[in-house]
This record gives sequence, structure tokens and C-alpha cells, in this order.
Amino acid sequence: MTAEHYHALHSWMDAHPAVSRCVVALDRWLPLIPFVCYPVLLCLLNVRLFHLLGSQAALDFMVTIARAVFVPGFTFWGGTILRVGSSGSAVEQLQFWLNTLAQYESSIPSVTVDGVYGSGTAGAVRAFQRRYGLSVDGVVGRATWTELYDQFRSIQSDNGTPNAYPGTPLREGASGQNVRLVQFWLKIARTVYTSLANVTVDGKFGAGTAAAVQRFQRRNGLTADGAVGKETWEKMF
Repeated sequence: MTAEHYHALHSWMDAHPAVSRCVVALDRWLPLIPFVCYPVLLCLLNVRLFHLLGSQAALDFMVTIARAVFVPGFTFWGGTILRVGSSGSAVEQLQFWLNTLAQYESSIPSVTVDGVYGSGTAGAVRAFQRRYGLSVDGVVGRATWTELYDQFRSIQSDNGTPNAYPGTPLREGASGQNVRLVQFWLKIARTVYTSLANVTVDGKFGAGTAAAVQRFQRRNGLTADGAVGKETWEKMF
């Protein structure tokens, strides 16, 4: 979920108190319900919203929540505990958050964002858990996942508008957190659009990142110059 989608969802709910009551009730029971049942629950919720708000408002809600939940870079815990040996996009998300926190908290080591939960990732998770008063087991369940996302969001808020365009184009030779963010989103987007080039999330805008940006730009009908200007940034985020 991007910051834009997160705020859109909550703004929409704030404007519809009846929806908020439904979602609060659902959230109370969600931990007891298997994750595979969530789509059915969303359909039942939409039927209830249809009666409360009418067809268009119910559709608006489902579109908003779909954008919030089913976009690359998800934030809700998927119900699967992550540990050494796990792999996939959830591990990549976890590693990206850890790497971001590592830039601000010296006790948390950086990790490679490769989607493989190895000993390095487990060590970083233990450091995070120790720092934030969680059970130190190197395993990511709901509590650790939620705390990671909360701390990541806190850093974004401290740095201004989350995912806002940095003001100047990013191009080969650039480095830092904004480059890391671009690389991560390119990597996640590749899981959906396989024609995109794979990149290393290291915060350094090298030839590989420039080539991946060009492929992204060509696929989306943008000027393929390999630089992330405002138009390319907004298309990504």
C-alpha cells in the first residue's frame, strides 16, 4: 500500500462513519479468520455497504480498498510467518523496510533485498525486535511485521510527504534513500511485468538501474532517458 492509497482509504472511511463501524467490527474478528477467507469477507462487506450507502458508494469503497491492498508493496501481514528459509515478495518488503530503518538506527544492520530470508535478514530482524521491545526470535509474525511498518511510516512522516517527488530528477550517479525506493519499486513491479529488468536495491543509481528505468519508461509510454523525473516518479508511485 502506498502512502497515497493508505490516506485515500482512511479519508474515504472518515467520510462514511457506517463503513468505519463495519470495518472495525471486521478487524476485531480478522485474527481468528483464515487468510484465504478474506475475499469472501470483502464480498459480504460490500453487500452490507450496498444496503447502507447505495451501489456507487459501495463500488467506490471496493475500488479504494483494492488499490490500497492489491498493489505492489503491500503493508498488511499476509498471515504467513517469515523465518530463515522463507522467500518471495513479502521477504523483499521486509528487507526493504529493514534497510530503510538501518539508515536511521545504527543498531539495525543493512541487508540485501533479494527476497531470501537468510541469516543476515534474521540477524537484522532480531536487532529490530530488540530495539523496539519485541520478542527476540528472528521470526516475523504479525506483531513484528506491524511494528516494522509503523516505524517505516514514522520515518516517512518525519521526512515530509511520504513518497513525494524529491524535486530534482534522479539519474546515473545519484545515491540515497530515494534511489533505493525507486529500485525497490522496480523490483516489485517486475513480479507483475516480467519484461522489466531486475535491479539491486543498494541506493546507488548505476547503469543497471538506468537500464531498468528505461524499460519501465518504454513500457509506460514515457520518454526513455533512464532518468527519474517527476513524470516517471509519479507513474511509479
